[in-house]
Amino acid sequence: MLISILLYLLIHDINRLYILKLCPQLRFITYIRNYVLEKSIINFENKIIKNYLVDFLWILSLNFIMSYYYSKDKIYKYIVIIGISFLSEILQYIKPIFGTFDFVDLGIYFIVTFCFFIYDCYYKSSKYSA
Repeated sequence: MLISILLYLLIHDINRLYILKLCPQLRFITYIRNYVLEKSIINFENKIIKNYLVDFLWILSLNFIMSYYYSKDKIYKYIVIIGISFLSEILQYIKPIFGTFDFVDLGIYFIVTFCFFIYDCYYKSSKYSA
């Protein structure tokens, strides 16, 4: 999850985020992005990488964390995961503290969580699991 946060801060233009008003010490990341990464061969202008990779990594890590700690109650675990992810997008819609609202993000959250749910229901409960 920390990698996805770091990628978000490095890839996106964070100057207009509300979090910088709360924590101005994060301005050094803007320096790294503007003066180091922009002059290197790394180019984050690809829309898929820039907009959706961080969301994919974030929901993937949340699913892994919840699967590790809540292995018994399947339905509750996935309701909490969907709730947290939808709440984060709704908060971004109300006030863009950590990003901007996007329906594609909601779709990514749902698809990744649904894949974990299918895996949890089918493979972990089948006779082939160890």
